[in-house]
Amino acid sequence: MSLTDVSKIVEWGVGVRLDRVKDIELILLKGHLMLEVGINHAIRTLAGVACKSSDFSFHRKLHVLENYIPSARPDFGRALVHLRSLNKLRNRLAHELTFEDVSSAFGLWSDEVLADFPGTKVCRNTFRTKIIRAIGALITVLIDPRRLPEEVE
Repeated sequence: MSLTDVSKIVEWGVGVRLDRVKDIELILLKGHLMLEVGINHAIRTLAGVACKSSDFSFHRKLHVLENYIPSARPDFGRALVHLRSLNKLRNRLAHELTFEDVSSAFGLWSDEVLADFPGTKVCRNTFRTKIIRAIGALITVLIDPRRLPEEVE
């Protein structure tokens, strides 16, 4: 089984897991955790060192991955931009009592991600499923950080 196949299976698994969640804020939190697992995998793949969730913050792990952009797939830097934006949304949700536009901000984020990484559409597009698909699309980049985009079937 190729790494591309594995990344598609992981993308599908993320969709299945998050599809059970109805609350947008909880999708943000759980999606952030799932992406952190993918970030740990990308660090292990690109840097050759194991990275646990407790080793560094999400933000710091993104800085570590920036050092490996030259050896990663061409769109990897763009994925890091989206991950950084998601982390800012998650931090606002966690630290701002008055962050009331989380849904619209999260929706805009997913539109930007899907413009760069369309992901696999497996169901009707709704506000919630587009967000889930965006998280899944970024997971595929993290699972297979060296794959060239032209290799996608």
